[in-house]
Amino acid sequence: MDSKALIGSVLADRYEILCLVGEGGMSVVYKGRHQLMDRLVAVKMLKAHLVSNPSILKRFQQEAKAISYLTHPNIVSVFDFGILPQPYLVMDYLQGISLDDLIEESKGLKVERAIHIFGQICNALTHAHQKGLIHRDLKPGNIMLVRSEDEDDFVKIVDFGIAKLMPWAQQDFQKLTQTGEAFGSPVYMSPEQCLAEELDNRSDIYSLGCVMYETLTGRPPLVGSQVLETMYKHLNATPVALGAIRPDLCFAESLEKIVLKCLRKKPEERYQSMKELKEDLLQVTLRKSSGVPIMEKQNAVVDKLERNVPRISAMVYVVLLALIGVASAFMLFPPTWQGTTSDTLDKEALWARYDQEGVHQQHQGHQVEAEEFLKKALDVAENLLDQHQRFTLSGKRLINLYRAQGR
Repeated sequence: MDSKALIGSVLADRYEILCLVGEGGMSVVYKGRHQLMDRLVAVKMLKAHLVSNPSILKRFQQEAKAISYLTHPNIVSVFDFGILPQPYLVMDYLQGISLDDLIEESKGLKVERAIHIFGQICNALTHAHQKGLIHRDLKPGNIMLVRSEDEDDFVKIVDFGIAKLMPWAQQDFQKLTQTGEAFGSPVYMSPEQCLAEELDNRSDIYSLGCVMYETLTGRPPLVGSQVLETMYKHLNATPVALGAIRPDLCFAESLEKIVLKCLRKKPEERYQSMKELKEDLLQVTLRKSSGVPIMEKQNAVVDKLERNVPRISAMVYVVLLALIGVASAFMLFPPTWQGTTSDTLDKEALWARYDQEGVHQQHQGHQVEAEEFLKKALDVAENLLDQHQRFTLSGKRLINLYRAQGR
């Protein structure tokens, strides 16, 4: 049957089908209206040619049963289910934008806005996990942002079509996923999901880590040229730092640690619950509200490098120490040709101009120009009485530039 053939018809004597909203491999979604209540609804209907497939039919019924377990403001509500003329679900009609579309538009959200969204996702999945339900297909396309009375970015998680009860909550629930089947979207699948192993709530935590990474940077953490390569990367590859994807931004180390902890390969090394994850996200928010910036363009780079000195390659580290040593010697034993106070002020201004221009050029993606200006800043800093702080600052900016280039 043509998907548009139902438009204008009345389903179950009360749902008027208004228009086609979307279509996937298994189902179509229509915008409808409850005639008696004059309420807009979304009608998700299994495609006619799949009704005869017992496994798919049971999976569709499972979605209805799964969502019936859930009553949470951040999860879409399903309030009706039927089987004629073909199986369908009736749920809230959401007027908003998917997180996927928002990321595409913005190429990465601001940290404050992103954390607000992440917190609501954690709330919704905490509720689902407490009910024993794993989503198994958490991705930006299944996270809707709608406008409520109080806010614009009110989260609604949708599409529990491949959701599954955790083993402890199975009871007599129809177990559709057999060994060897791996359902989900490969870009957001946990390593254990790629291997079709038994899953628990920590698989959703990994998927949320992928969502958070993409929301902040505009790019998924691990993606290959085709499905098998993507799954291989989830099993073996380590995501690069957030700042390496967005060198124009400097993410707080605490936020980066949170995202990368979610993306650990072994479930026992990730957060063990969505509640635990949200608590750490709130700490990042509290730092912001107490006056500690989440994201800075300049000084946070230096702080981050200071905390990550052990990761810098040995050769670069030795060079940095040598340079700082030379700077310290100049500071303790200033040369007689240092110049007048006026000369010093001029050189301080020149250092500041070179240093800031280096930062600006790096943010603009002009790596060669940034390197030239930072080297000039180092040269000027050598001839200042209080050179140590300036020399160290520009030196660390230069090392950060080299690290971003993989040098």
